[in-house]
Amino acid sequence: MNLQELSDKLNVSKATLSRVINNKPGVSEKKREEIKAFLAKNNLIKISDDNNIVIIIPDFENPFFGEIIKEISKVLREHGYQVTIYDTDENIENEKIVVRSIIKNGAAGVIFCVSNGMQSAKNVMLLQNSEIPVVLFDRELDFPLEGVFLNDFHAGFLATETLIQKGCKNIAVIPGSLELKNIKNRFEGYQYALAQHDLSFNSDLIFQGDMKIESGTTAMKNIINSNFDIDGILILNNFMTIGVLNYINNNDSLLYDKYKILGFDIPDYLFKMTPKINIITRSRKEMGNLTANMILDKIQEDKKEKYTKKIIIDPILY
Repeated sequence: MNLQELSDKLNVSKATLSRVINNKPGVSEKKREEIKAFLAKNNLIKISDDNNIVIIIPDFENPFFGEIIKEISKVLREHGYQVTIYDTDENIENEKIVVRSIIKNGAAGVIFCVSNGMQSAKNVMLLQNSEIPVVLFDRELDFPLEGVFLNDFHAGFLATETLIQKGCKNIAVIPGSLELKNIKNRFEGYQYALAQHDLSFNSDLIFQGDMKIESGTTAMKNIINSNFDIDGILILNNFMTIGVLNYINNNDSLLYDKYKILGFDIPDYLFKMTPKINIITRSRKEMGNLTANMILDKIQEDKKEKYTKKIIIDPILY
């Protein structure tokens, strides 16, 4: 069956059919899927992994990633790509399994939010050695690689300075994993803000968490039961922020008056329900759009050209 016969059969123009076959933009998602389904059913075209872009995230349940993935998927589908999403559950062993599977089965490119620092870097290098284009988002690594990131040092500084300007002098911090560069940078921004305002850094005011909601709740209990005159609380990721808020809302709302609280990236609906806190965030739609276009550029670029492109997004304070 030639192109004209196919176009007559499907009641579309040859140009539309050609765009679908060659993965070009300019066809609605619904029509594209209809045409692909017909071609695949009749063994007229193979939908291959060359047309598949993989997104790896550390936690499927985290609404922060959901908003970004929605925008990434929208842009990639407009350019004719299929999208596969993997969840590593913040676990480096899961991440290794996912990466090995991608290398075995192939992919046009990978969009990666890592679950660890140095160990994740090894997984990224495995993909690069297999000549699979890789772009990071949200979590940076300690070696040059394309990606879209928040200015995390400035975010940590801005958050801490905001609490200081509200009168806080003993600011507890719930950092999460300092093996992650974005958390490390936020923590260093916290330390720098203290120094700039002549406030001493006290390691006893670090209440460690593991990036999960439950650890935010536990950290909040430990802050309440501590012997320090804490007046401010800084939480460096969104799930731990939700954990802190859950504890206060379920146990003692007067704690909002006792502590000035500033967290990261909680969903808009939750922020609107909790007017007595501040948050640091960024446009998730912008991050998703920029990340999607970066992987498209990476796939199309001349492999002989070696350069590293990073896009740094400024934090937004609410």
